[in-house]
Amino acid sequence: MSRLQELLLKISDHQLSQEGRYRLFAELRAVAKNNRPDFITTVCALPFENSNTLFEVYIALAGEPELWEDFFLEELERLFTAAQSAVDPVAVLTHLEAFAYLSAKEEGSLQRRLRLRFQKEFDAANFAIRRRAIWAIGDFLYASNYDVINKLKQTLAEDPDWRIRYYAYTALDCINKVPTEYRQSLLDKARAIFMNPFKGLLK
Repeated sequence: MSRLQELLLKISDHQLSQEGRYRLFAELRAVAKNNRPDFITTVCALPFENSNTLFEVYIALAGEPELWEDFFLEELERLFTAAQSAVDPVAVLTHLEAFAYLSAKEEGSLQRRLRLRFQKEFDAANFAIRRRAIWAIGDFLYASNYDVINKLKQTLAEDPDWRIRYYAYTALDCINKVPTEYRQSLLDKARAIFMNPFKGLLK
């Protein structure tokens, strides 16, 4: 068994201390940099469904995002493609929670490319993909992203799904871009309190 395979087996061990986890992350990044082709081939063979390993790999590589920009974009594409044909697309898309570790105070190349890719799924026919894209884009949204902000405002005003309206509102509220004239309906407020806004989003 190679050292990479050993690390992948250990990385999802829930008994690891935080310090031990960080040490594994650092070693995994070093091994990955030393043999990128083998690493990428191995990671791409990991299953999405019911696998915590891939999630932990994403978090580990997020420690050096500038070195793995293309990798993350390719993985995002792979996630969306897999979700389209998956029996349980939510189990696949849950891995995108790890992409939140790629957010930054200032927009860089990676954040811009991720935002643009998420934006493409705002009108996806696959409902699970659409929900996840609108929720995830909040991690890569900046006050200067006028095109996305306008699209989110449209979603907030027109989308028939109250949870998607909730996600759009949350994203806009984080950057103080909720339209001044917008008033959340009493029904939507009650739904957000008494129903789970994240049902169908997280596994």
